[in-house]
Amino acid sequence: MAAAAATSSAAAPVSLVAANPKYHNAKVDPGDEDVDGEDLLQRFNSQVYRVGVKEEIRRRRRHEDAQDKRKSAARRFRRKCVVDRYVLSIHAY
Repeated sequence: MAAAAATSSAAAPVSLVAANPKYHNAKVDPGDEDVDGEDLLQRFNSQVYRVGVKEEIRRRRRHEDAQDKRKSAARRFRRKCVVDRYVLSIHAY
């Protein structure tokens, strides 16, 4: 029983951020070397691209859940009704 407790406490806990595939970590460490800001920015951008942050942002930006789909359908329907009413009023004269 004591051996089981020792092995469970010896195991390092896994970070939730690292374990969850929805989170992306991009970090650039300049270290001790003298690096200008442009080089660090270039490294960071390449790291962000490599990890896949931009693709995830695009995917989330275009994602519509069921409520959003209903809202946009209602908006299209209202707009269609207004346009139809306008066209009918022109033809009435």
